[in-house]
Amino acid sequence: FIAPFVMSEHHFHSLGDSTAVFFVQGSPLSSFDLHRIHIDTAAAIIILAGSGSKRKYLDENMVDADAITTVRYINEACSASKPPNLIVELVKATNVKFMSSIVKRRTNQNRRRHSDGRHTRMFGPVVSLKGIGGADVSKPGRNSEEDGISLSNKDDSDGKIDVEHICELSYASGRVYVSGMIDSLMSECYQKPNIIPAVNLLMFGSPADTEYVCCMGVKPSCVTRFHTLTQRLFQVKTPKSLHGKTFGECFRKVLALNLICIGCLHSGTDKTPPYVHTNPPADMVIVHTDYIYVIGKPCAELPI
Repeated sequence: FIAPFVMSEHHFHSLGDSTAVFFVQGSPLSSFDLHRIHIDTAAAIIILAGSGSKRKYLDENMVDADAITTVRYINEACSASKPPNLIVELVKATNVKFMSSIVKRRTNQNRRRHSDGRHTRMFGPVVSLKGIGGADVSKPGRNSEEDGISLSNKDDSDGKIDVEHICELSYASGRVYVSGMIDSLMSECYQKPNIIPAVNLLMFGSPADTEYVCCMGVKPSCVTRFHTLTQRLFQVKTPKSLHGKTFGECFRKVLALNLICIGCLHSGTDKTPPYVHTNPPADMVIVHTDYIYVIGKPCAELPI
């Protein structure tokens, strides 16, 4: 990795596995340093928000200026090669709209991008979408940005809580992580104390129910073998029997297996990047490239 500071011995020993770690002292804001580390050959890049900066800004949104600029420099350096899997950490959620360049796809020589219709139909009023060629096209809930395409509404109210970043392509496709999300989650724990246990169960699953396993005729000494069957969130490829079906029909068939389907992962195409669609409408059509998120006992494939 590359950073402007000198790596200390403490930082080095804090790494879990340092055998394949290479450190370069330099600035990711320097095109010279990016070429020096051969950034164009990178398969994946993670840009972390600066935690040690004590600079004060007249505009709080400027705290992510370095990360946004780094993304632009990396895109320029990798323009002639395959785009890396780029993930960015931001401090301010209002800056997510500037990260649309992360999910740009090279569909042709003009690098134009379009929507497949599933991601944008639910968001906001109709606004003008200006293409690279200058033509205006009407799309629901989209407006043009200098650096890419955004899904946020054209008129933003200062007195309204900003949650529109969750509709941005870069956020929905998992390319941007907002560090303030953890702070928001912790602040809700006072009024909703079950948030942390719920998130913990989604991430790590629930412990095995000994009484339930024993009711299945399993000896208590063998209960540990069933730990792999604990209830948790997992991802599975959509069965062939659900291809072309609606999400409502998928939900009912999965529910019959004592599983709960909570969303879909739409795979990337030439027109759109991959993105997660949580709680989709019942009439959303599932295609053969989709994956579904399911809560229950994990399995390699659904017996449907």
